[in-house]
Order: sequence, then structure tokens, then C-alpha cells
Amino acid sequence: MIDPDTFDDSQKQVLSLIVEDLNGPTSVGALLRMIENIIYSIKPDIELSNFDNDPALRSDIEVCMAALNYMKVRQIASGE
Repeated sequence: MIDPDTFDDSQKQVLSLIVEDLNGPTSVGALLRMIENIIYSIKPDIELSNFDNDPALRSDIEVCMAALNYMKVRQIASGE
């Protein structure tokens, strides 16, 4: 499970920008869904520990997945 409370300042900043874009007329939501589909098609049993040897990639995945989870919860809450 990804816990945004443990994010460093850089991750928090990127997550904030993504969430801000979700409220606008961009395709960020569609891109997050594509990233999710790509990750799970390449590695269906994804575990973040598999990316310990590449901290930058792990950080990017954590931020994208946190933003995706936020988007999903927001959509459910709004009835979308």
C-alpha cells in the first residue's frame, strides 16, 4: 500500500500538481489509467519492493499510483 504521508517533499509536490490537473480540462486521469494498465500488463503481481534498486522509478510509480487512487476515490464519491 502506498502511503502519501511518507512521501518526500518532491513526491508531495508532484502529487499536488497531478491532483490539481485532475480538476482541470487535461487528460491526466486518462494517462494515469494508461500507466496503471501498462504496469499491470507488464507485471500483474507488482510489488514496489521490486523497484528498490531504482529509487527514482519507485518514487514515480508511488506518486502515480497515489494520484490514481485519489482519482478513483473522488470518482466513487461523486458518483461518476
